[in-house]
Amino acid sequence: MLQAVVVRVLLMAVSGSFVWEMAPPPVAFEHEYIIDVPTVYVDGPASRFFPVVMMHGMNDAGHNGHMERMRNVVAETLDGAYVTNVQIGKNVQEDEYNSVHLTMDEQVARFAAIVGKDPNLRKGFHGIGFSQGGLILRAYIERYNDPPVIGFLACHSPLAGIGALPICNPQDFLCRQINKLVGSVAYSDDLQEHLAQSNYYRDPTRIQEYLQHVHFLPDLNNEHATFNQTYVDNFKSLRQLILVRAMRDGQVAPSLSSWFGGYADGSWNTLLNLNETSWYKSDAFGLKTLDLQGKITLYSTPDDHLQFSDETLASWVYTHFRPLSMQQKA
Repeated sequence: MLQAVVVRVLLMAVSGSFVWEMAPPPVAFEHEYIIDVPTVYVDGPASRFFPVVMMHGMNDAGHNGHMERMRNVVAETLDGAYVTNVQIGKNVQEDEYNSVHLTMDEQVARFAAIVGKDPNLRKGFHGIGFSQGGLILRAYIERYNDPPVIGFLACHSPLAGIGALPICNPQDFLCRQINKLVGSVAYSDDLQEHLAQSNYYRDPTRIQEYLQHVHFLPDLNNEHATFNQTYVDNFKSLRQLILVRAMRDGQVAPSLSSWFGGYADGSWNTLLNLNETSWYKSDAFGLKTLDLQGKITLYSTPDDHLQFSDETLASWVYTHFRPLSMQQKA
């Protein structure tokens, strides 16, 4: 029991949510979702651009100050296009709590329910995911994609999972022991059911346990025995995939995960680039196809997790979501 508690705290610290762990115990929330849809939507000049849906990361909320600021940046860059932040709770506190303690499967299902009810998104939309939000968007594309995602921008997202504690160098003896401790408990039913981040913890030294006990990430990667062709078809339908990596990421380990890279199975000694991974080589969910079609763009930012300027965000949006190929047909 003590071991499980220690691992839980470590995982929360990895995810930048240690403060939240000290919050009051959960309460029975009503299953109400918040979506900022205007009462009347009128097609106007700005609607030549596809609308944009943004999904926040863990221990964050769709309707706090910085997410609203980024929404305004995106809307202004697209001449007033419809931009919405998804919130999977009825208020900021519930949204933050859910991002940590709801399973990733449930978070994705709620995201899908929200966008599916928004009439402004009926023709499709661009998706921007920050940190864990990028993984939620990836899962939405593969599992639902109705309405469809046109362009997908994932910023500092653990798209290939978390493979170690980012606060520790796996080559260091002490950190290696801590990583072993985390891996020994991360796949327990308790953590899998109550800590979202354990749903994408891919310990390279415990691959069989990961495949046996984790549903979310192996399912997206088509790593289970049952192959889902729908995931491939949906992901390949993207017109653009924009991946942003933080070179000094203090939360995503390895930071190559933001480019769909990761640790080689078996140890923490070898890092694989996107095109060296098994899921790329086998085109397990359409990543190789998108790459060969020239639809993947890789960016990096020099600093820590989610440290970038509004101008940088605007440049990504301007470059990838404004071209003629990214505009709606009348």
